[in-house]
Amino acid sequence: MANFQALTLHSGVITLQQNGDTLIVGTGIDVGSSGALTIGSSTATSIALAQNTSISGSKTFSTGTGTVTINGSITTANNPNFDFSGSSGIFKTSTGTLTIEGSLTTANNPNFDFSGSSGTFKTSTGTLTIEGSLTTANNPNFDFSGSTGTFKTSTGTITVGGITTFTASGTALTVNNNATITGSATLGSALTTTVDTATATTLSIGTSTTSGISIGKSGITTTITGGLTQLTGAISLAGNAASSLTTSAGALTLTSAAAATWSTSAGALTVNGFAGINLQNNGTTNLAVGSGSLTVQTGITLGATGTGNINLPNTGLAGTIFQINGSSVDYRFTATNASTLVNGSNADALHFHSATGNITATGLTTTGVGDGYFGYMSGNSVVSLALADTLVHASVMGANQNVSGTMDILGAVSVFFETGLTLAAGNRVYLSAATSGMATNVAPSTVGQVVAKVGLIIDQSTYNSTQRAKIILQISNPVQL
Repeated sequence: MANFQALTLHSGVITLQQNGDTLIVGTGIDVGSSGALTIGSSTATSIALAQNTSISGSKTFSTGTGTVTINGSITTANNPNFDFSGSSGIFKTSTGTLTIEGSLTTANNPNFDFSGSSGTFKTSTGTLTIEGSLTTANNPNFDFSGSTGTFKTSTGTITVGGITTFTASGTALTVNNNATITGSATLGSALTTTVDTATATTLSIGTSTTSGISIGKSGITTTITGGLTQLTGAISLAGNAASSLTTSAGALTLTSAAAATWSTSAGALTVNGFAGINLQNNGTTNLAVGSGSLTVQTGITLGATGTGNINLPNTGLAGTIFQINGSSVDYRFTATNASTLVNGSNADALHFHSATGNITATGLTTTGVGDGYFGYMSGNSVVSLALADTLVHASVMGANQNVSGTMDILGAVSVFFETGLTLAAGNRVYLSAATSGMATNVAPSTVGQVVAKVGLIIDQSTYNSTQRAKIILQISNPVQL
């Protein structure tokens, strides 16, 4: 075996019978002419290469269509390529960690399907670029909570279909361009929620297509800090229950740029000023309402137009009439009396003339008005019994003193009083509301009745025996209660 010689076989098969069926050759084995070197093509069931095997140069290594099993590790040198593009089969890795240190590129639009695994998909710390669309199935979760980095979207429209919650303390949602929210959006939790602009500029809400803006809910307080300005259009504050505008400090000023109306649809409008109410015109007070006073200011005229009236009270009781320059006007100052003073007449009914005895009106028809009874003018020259039930019936013109067709209108007369009274000299005498034509010293007090003063008692001594007393006539205008 020390000297080896070349064995050239032009055809046929070499059968080894010794040395354990081993063929020992020098540094190479080849075929005599160009063609394939076939090993184990007849009866061999496998070929075992017991040493390192190298394929030199740019030669290729091809397998059959059967399964290729590699039991050891595979390492490379000189940056070889692995090209599976000629196959439509699958590429399956082991259950161990798959480490890819180079770049991955694709061609012919392959799919990457990880749906058969419940494991995780983790990227490197480098930038992850996704150029195609992303879709999901089986409702996966996206959890970025392990990162303190930013989450930035594209310039296209971002549609969030589910509920988006920002829970960590100090987190914020920043929108640099336009954002559209379809449906309801709930902001915040137990923490104070703030919607603000990144820089000092206007925060615009509902400036384009919004038909209304709703803020707050029933039972809560909505607080606005700073000014509230409506730049265009009208501003309307509407509540479905009793409402109020209140300041905790400082004044509340409502200013209109044009004529304004402040009204109620039901009930009274109450304006209540703690220290009074000032009704102003162009900043100048015209009418001041104080505690117990209503004051027309200097240079202001209180007047009426058309059929309007200024009604000054006169209850017919002393001390309850209006005042002039701080002094009370006598209760006998009435519109009728004032008219009588200025209508050109001698105003006999408003003053006394020097005379002896009574003043008597004659030429009257006094049917039904007997001696000692009061009467009123019920027609032309016709006198009927007076009664304090209406203003007409209580307009006393005098008392009959037992002369038919006459009525005493001034002086001392004897008249009938209601029964059961306690009379005294100096008592005020009123027309009775209970018995026609009689007098009483008790003023009527029932609503609808009339207070008609007719004189003063000067002698009541005959009342108990005759039901009559002597009075001095002082007839006043009646006042209905």
